[in-house]
Amino acid sequence: MVMKAATHYQGLVVAGFGAVGRSLFAIGDPSLDSFAEILVIDRGPAPAAHQLPPGARFITGDISDGKWLTARLDTLARPALFVSLCSGVDNVRIRRLLARHDIAYLDSCCCAPQGSREVRFSRMMPYTKTPVRSSRPQWLCWGINPGLVELVARKLMAGFAGPEGDFSVTIYEHDQLAGRNGAIVSWCPEALIEEVMQSPTLECGAGRLVEETGTGARKVMACWAGQPVASRVVGHEDIWNIGQLPAVRQARFIYGLQPRIMEIFEQDIDQARRLLKMAEPGAPIFGLERIAVSVRSGVSGRERAMIWQEDHHDIWRRYGINAVQYQTGKAILLALRLLQFTRFGVLAGEYCAADLPLIPEEWLLLDRFMRELHINWQDAGHAAPQLCPHPAADCCDRSQEPGARRQKSEAGAGSRKRPVCGFLPAPEF
Repeated sequence: MVMKAATHYQGLVVAGFGAVGRSLFAIGDPSLDSFAEILVIDRGPAPAAHQLPPGARFITGDISDGKWLTARLDTLARPALFVSLCSGVDNVRIRRLLARHDIAYLDSCCCAPQGSREVRFSRMMPYTKTPVRSSRPQWLCWGINPGLVELVARKLMAGFAGPEGDFSVTIYEHDQLAGRNGAIVSWCPEALIEEVMQSPTLECGAGRLVEETGTGARKVMACWAGQPVASRVVGHEDIWNIGQLPAVRQARFIYGLQPRIMEIFEQDIDQARRLLKMAEPGAPIFGLERIAVSVRSGVSGRERAMIWQEDHHDIWRRYGINAVQYQTGKAILLALRLLQFTRFGVLAGEYCAADLPLIPEEWLLLDRFMRELHINWQDAGHAAPQLCPHPAADCCDRSQEPGARRQKSEAGAGSRKRPVCGFLPAPEF
């Protein structure tokens, strides 16, 4: 399929040729062909020519250097869209610079102020969402999660018939990735360590965002298709975003990986840094990547859930990347389509997936784009995962009354929680 619709942008900058940046071009999409110029920036060496689309330019540099970046932007085809996929970058500073140059913006995760070692989402998210005056859209935290899971949660909530509300939203992820050589993970090991071992649990409870006072994410047991999966209740951008929705009373993200990786999380951080690694290029990988969104109504008790499952080995064989990279890349490509071909490309303001102002016709267009991108969310039915308040031996017994399970689980978690407060002020640069 070739995109024929009118476009909003001529130039595209992809800053960061890591796990996500590589996946965009490995997957490919006609939306990329709609840009007259593509510029790829990374601190590392140039990728092999076959890894970039025809005509794309690669330059080595640091986007944190405002003077250097400004010089590069001055040569770019306009109007232009800048996609930040770099880790450890103060995206608020980048957004301010781009606003002065009338360039649109998209990123995939939260950030902390320049030079900060902050790991608390109660501090990082308010800073990430610092308002920036711009004539172009600035889309924040768009990927599979955060990002696409927020749209799925909104769609599930809207699909309830009758008077419903006080929704409880749970995001589940189970990444079974395994390789033949060592403790292989799908994502940057340092970011994974921060998320699980350093950032405290963040949840929405009783309509309020609450964050635990300890270090690291709380341990729980999830049940996937009748099998117990050791997991963590992690702090995450999507929970912050979903927790802002008036109809949501509870929200949490349950994250589990294969047992060897979960055991490493029980060790010290230095040991985890030594052991965790991404697969070497060309090395085969195995296992499923499963992500699910479950929404329960607090009025009727009814629950709806959707799941997107991909096989790591199949994705590796077809694209040379893992399934998490694939899902995240697909989500970024969906955002590019929306910015390039719909009214959202000229809608100024900061938006995440939880607050993007979609009208009914645009939900239909979103569904069409997802079908074309093979973003395969399916009704989870009886395969919907559950959070288990009991030991692994009996955690998958579905005969218990859901309200009792929910009450017991939440009662055990409450003693370490506190309301989030004391947000960092947005510094001026």
